[in-house]
Amino acid sequence: MYSNGKRERSGTRGGRILNAVRGARWRALIFGALTVAACSSGTSSKPGDTSNNVIPTNCGNGTLDPGEQCDASLMTTGATCSSATMGAMASGALGCTNQCTFDLSGCTSAVSGAGGTPGAGNVGQAGTPIGQAGTPITMPGTGGMGTDIPPIGDGGTSGGGTAGATGSGGTPIMGSGDPKLPAAPADCPQIKTGTIQVMGQSVTISAGVKTAGQHGSVMLYWHGTGSSAAEVALLGGAVQEIVAGGGVVASFSTSLATGTNTGDAVWYTDDFKMADVIVACAAAQLDIDPHKIYTAGCSAGGLQAGAMVYSRASYLAAAMPNSGGAILPFPKDDMTHVPSLITAHGGTSDMVVIAFSTTSKNECMQVKSAGGIAVDCDHGGGHCQAPAALIASQWQFCKDHPYGVNPDPYAGGLPSSFPMYCTQY
Repeated sequence: MYSNGKRERSGTRGGRILNAVRGARWRALIFGALTVAACSSGTSSKPGDTSNNVIPTNCGNGTLDPGEQCDASLMTTGATCSSATMGAMASGALGCTNQCTFDLSGCTSAVSGAGGTPGAGNVGQAGTPIGQAGTPITMPGTGGMGTDIPPIGDGGTSGGGTAGATGSGGTPIMGSGDPKLPAAPADCPQIKTGTIQVMGQSVTISAGVKTAGQHGSVMLYWHGTGSSAAEVALLGGAVQEIVAGGGVVASFSTSLATGTNTGDAVWYTDDFKMADVIVACAAAQLDIDPHKIYTAGCSAGGLQAGAMVYSRASYLAAAMPNSGGAILPFPKDDMTHVPSLITAHGGTSDMVVIAFSTTSKNECMQVKSAGGIAVDCDHGGGHCQAPAALIASQWQFCKDHPYGVNPDPYAGGLPSSFPMYCTQY
């Protein structure tokens, strides 16, 4: 039942999980560079179009206030054309509209780099080594946009330049090639239902059975602060559907605690290496569909899922964070693809140290500006309290947006089954 827009789950297993998430203390972390950007409240026809925006109350007072990306000449810390567009427009001058949102009209696509020009050839970017010491796994090098991005990792092989699909002005669009799956390690764990060990960490697996002619999906789940892998139960019927279709649901328990902290020191960017192992081994053992790899999570896990949109754009099809999003854009591992995104949050009441409505809307804007597909859903029910109907809609969105989908199946509007509070960008 519902009360004041909040779903009452306190007596359920899901309620106990949610209470643990809400009640746990966030570890000390200074979000000094937290962007306070907000997405358009309606569908935007192009990046930077603010015709449907609601102007923040204090816009124009010469001070950066909540809900503003900028105010006249003042910009949020570290804001550039590149950060505002997930690297799609790396050059030019970032401006500010009279609605206190970023003006991208002065931004341009990346300048030509050695061996590549925007919208035609791309400069190969060094691959990222992954895996434990002694058993390195090297992701294939991915094409860049002709930028001067330094190589990532040591010892990775460099990828050759590949042609990238472009939109107007050289902006990447969906439908750019096939996913680039990581290579499977020699000692792949068996992907089967139960708890397995990946890089020394426990991962809870729900897996289907390999069946001729069946190619299942992969869902990678990250739990919130103080919670556990059991939190994946919040996905509801999606788990059973994936397993029945021969796919895999992997819920991570603990972090490698190396790389860049994506939230409050619960998850780090190196944890995506565990996801790489799951994906590669599932592809080898279960014949999963490489175009149907998704991620989800709640709270700190929602921020991790949001970071994965950037860090594993090379194979991630879509993300459905619940009270997540992104604090700041992370480096993309593939400049030619933008995963689809559908965020869920509780609006102004969704506040645990940071405003999750803000982090969710920030990432919507980043994805949209980079030529991707984004939907934001403000259910107004508090932290990690997305109703089951909304989670079902998020899962439907993921299924409708496999890797490289083009054109957007929702170009004509969201399905009528989606909640009215979901906004398409």
